[in-house]
This record gives sequence, structure tokens and C-alpha cells, in this order.
Amino acid sequence: MINMLFNFSLRKIITVALIAFALPCATNAATFSFSLDKQIFATGDEFIATVAIDSESMGVNAAQGTISFSSDVLSVIKIDRAESVFNFWIQEPTFSNDTGKITFLGGSTSGFTGSSLKVFKVTFKIKGIGKSDITLTDGAITASDGSGTNVLTATKGVNITSISKGEIVTIPPPITRPATIAQKLPVTPAVSVALYPDPTHWYNRSAPFAANWTLPSDVSDVATLITKDPRSIPTKSEGLFDNKAFPALADGIWYLHVQFKNNIGWGPIHHYRIALDTMPPLSFKITADPSFSTDNPTPIFSYESADQLSGIASYTIRVDNQSGIITTSTTLSILSQTPGKHRVRISAEDLAGNITENIAELEIIPIVSPLITSVSKTAYVNEGELSATGTSLPDATIEATLRDGNKAIAATAFADTGADGNWTIVIDKPLKKDTYALSVVAKDKRGALSLPTISTPIPVRERPLLTLGGIEITQSIFFLLITLVLILGFVGGWFYEREAKLQRRRKVIVAQRDVVNAFAMIQKDVEKALTNYADHKITEEEADEIAFLLTRVSGTIAKTQKYVSENISEIE
Repeated sequence: MINMLFNFSLRKIITVALIAFALPCATNAATFSFSLDKQIFATGDEFIATVAIDSESMGVNAAQGTISFSSDVLSVIKIDRAESVFNFWIQEPTFSNDTGKITFLGGSTSGFTGSSLKVFKVTFKIKGIGKSDITLTDGAITASDGSGTNVLTATKGVNITSISKGEIVTIPPPITRPATIAQKLPVTPAVSVALYPDPTHWYNRSAPFAANWTLPSDVSDVATLITKDPRSIPTKSEGLFDNKAFPALADGIWYLHVQFKNNIGWGPIHHYRIALDTMPPLSFKITADPSFSTDNPTPIFSYESADQLSGIASYTIRVDNQSGIITTSTTLSILSQTPGKHRVRISAEDLAGNITENIAELEIIPIVSPLITSVSKTAYVNEGELSATGTSLPDATIEATLRDGNKAIAATAFADTGADGNWTIVIDKPLKKDTYALSVVAKDKRGALSLPTISTPIPVRERPLLTLGGIEITQSIFFLLITLVLILGFVGGWFYEREAKLQRRRKVIVAQRDVVNAFAMIQKDVEKALTNYADHKITEEEADEIAFLLTRVSGTIAKTQKYVSENISEIE
């Protein structure tokens, strides 16, 4: 709030907090400024300084500050707040000529937007020679955004110069050049005013301004005059000049009259229109039909403001952060709104761009929510056919929204209820594997909505290929099992083959050993027989031994043949 930001008293903090009502607005800047007719005065002169706020494109509803001036040069005669945009004052503008201070704290029950919103006027008197800055310090401007945000970003002070009487030059420096001889009266001056470029428009900024025109070669004199009469005629030549500065104008329609003179005489007059309206439209009330608390989603709002100068250009109605509706009508049925509380902001804008805003709190009461009596306990991936049934108000429409586990919308469906209020929803859209929830909302013929009713979780899973012992085998599980069997078979075969190779290797080693042993025995028996027959004489005893050895060799050969055949067969 304003006072929280600038450490004013607790009483002011509480008071401003109470008046800073909620009104959405743009986050822009606001400035304080002073508007004067001129800035050079003579001792004894009086002048009026208008304290104004520039809050273009944003709403404000309170302001405070301290204005400082030199008490040696200036003194305050009076303060006039008759045209102020603020309609109540927590601290009325008060001044002290001893300290050179003016303090104030004011507010309004409406929000205003404009480039020259009047706060009050101060009448000063020049009492001494010198210079004095008129500045604002310890200031704040409150945005009507519900939180009392201080949006003051700058203050534009002015400098006053006081001189002795007779030293003030009121006309621009003349241009010295010879004029050419003309054959006819001079042309109508082509006047341009940078601050007010379009004579057909209304403007909401009051400030000193400059006018310019181009001087034809035959012009020798220029006369200017500002009045509210579009037919006024300047009566006095001011010399030869192509621009002139003018003081700030009060609200209303003014005409800058500019006329050229040559050797033939005075030519036609350019009556340049300047229309000023710095006052925002009048505050207004908002009414709602049937009321501000209703189950009708499209209540009709009535509102009407007035503007004494430029007139009302349009009204803008905005609900919450929705796009505004611009209209010239003083009644409007808003678009259908969802149940709950809404903030309705209505602004009246005049032809000069000043805006007065007001708000209303709207509560849309929901109709009776539908009931879900049954819903699919499960559904299968990519098959759809998820269904739900229930009851609701008769002759209503059911809007069903299916959301996945991430709350994203997966599908929507609609159904109408008959006289009995029963409804059935079927969602045929294929769904991915997830856990879903179905939300259903009822809408009557007026467009009024209920609060949503949400179902129990709905799992979507794969359809099983078969069931074994009460266990469902899905396609994914089936292929997983097949893959597992193949892997196990491959691994088992590899281990079996490895073991078989080892076994064959062991049998070859054993067979080699046995064959070697058998041939060693045969060789031993043969060598012994040959030893007995070495002398080529065989005794009966040697003959019997040789016969025994040969018989044993024959048996060994037979056994070895059989053993080798069996081992070779096993190895194969």
C-alpha cells in the first residue's frame, strides 16, 4: 500500500488499505507533474499550478505527497480541489508558507486512467525576485489493483523565475527580413501543433505547447490569438515570426487564430481547433440481472457513466483475465462463465482517452453435479470401448473428459440426458497403457455448468492371450516367456556340448592309456618268448611257456580290440 511504502502513520496505512479496492490493470508507470501557464513572472503576479497525474493505460485510485517550494520567492494563496479526480481526502491539501510545504493524501472509490488527471490546483503569488523549484517529494500513486501497488516512477517539477516588472517579453523574437512585393492577399497560414497534431481529436493532456507555421516570402506581419470563439479575429500585429509558445489551456474547445499580412493587407485566418478534456468520466455503479450471485452463467450487466466535455466513446467489459468486450451500449450480457467467483471490470472511456473504471464481484453458482453409477473397471490397449453411465438433471448435456496419469486430456465425449436424467458415455478412441480418470460435467440449456464429478481410476492394460490357473498371459508376457525359453535352451545346449566335449576328451585319454598298456603287455610277452627262443632250441619247458605267452598275447589282443571298439563307439 502507499503508506506502507512511505512510512506514513498507522492510521493512514489502515485507511488506504481499506480504499485500495481490487481492479485489474496493466503494470505501467505513473508520474506526478505540474502544469503552468508560463514560468517567468514579475513580482506581485499570481499564477495557478495544477498538480496532475499521468497514468496512461493504467488505473489509479489514491495518491499522496509533499510539495516543496521556496518560501522566499513564492507563497500559497489558496488550494482548489473542486475538479479533483479524488472524492475523499484522508489528509486534505494543507500548506505552510513558513516551511514552503504542501502535503496531501487523497483517494477515490473508482479507478481512473488519463494523462492529465487533476489532483488539485494551487494559486501562488510571487513575493520575491529569484528562482524557485516546485517539486514533489515523499510521493506515491496507488494502482487500483487490489494490493495498493505504488506505481509512481517519476515526478516532473517546474522552475519558476521571478523578475522585476517590465522585463518580461511576451512575444517571440521577431524575424528580420525584407518581404517581397505581393499581388494579392497572403495565403491562409498552415499551422501545426506538435502536442495537439489533429484538430478533429480530443486530447487529455494540458501543458504548455508550441505552434509552428511556414512564412511565405511576402509576409511581413503575423497576428495570433487564442479564444473559445471559432470566429475570433486577431487585432494586433506581433511582428514577423514562424513559431510561438503558448501556456497550458484549461479544459474545453479552444481555437488558435493565426493570420498573415503583406503589402496588400491581412489575409484569411486559420482557426486551429484544440479540444481538451482532462477530466475522466463520472463514476458509475454496476448492476446485474438477475443478481451478482446466480446460477445464470450469462447475467446482464447495466452501467452508465457521463462525460461533460468530450462525451463517452465506449465501454469495455472484462471478466477476470479474459479479452475485453468493447461496446457503446450501457447493458451487456456477458459470455457464459464457469462456476465460481469472477471479477468483472467495466471501464468508461471518453473521446479524449480518459477512463473511469469500476468492478463487481460475480459468483456463478453451479447446478447439481451428475452422478457416475458405473464405469468400465478396465479397458484394453488400442481397443477403446470405455463406457460409463450415470444420472443428472433432466434435459441436460453431459460433457465427459478422460485424462491420463499426467492429467492430459486423452478423449472427450458428450451425451444428452432425457426426461429421466439417465446418461451413457462411450469412448471408442484407442488408448495407450496408463491409468485414467473420467471427469463428467452437466450443462443445462442456459449453458450453466456443474462442478465436475470424477470417477475411480480406470486402468488400461493389454488384453491377455490365455489364462493359466487364473493367471492372465498377455501378448507381451507370452513373447517374454518364449524368449526366455529360447535363451535357456541355447545356454543349456552350450553347457551340454561343452560337457560332452570334455567327456569325450577324457574317454580318448583313457582309451589311449589302455591301448598303450595293452600293447606294452603284448610286447613284454613277445620279448620273453623271443628270449626263450634266442638259442633256436626249445625245451619242453620253454615250449610250454611260449605257448602260455602266445595264449596270453592272443587274449590281450582280443580284449584290446573289443575295448578299443567300445571306446571309439562311445566317443562317436
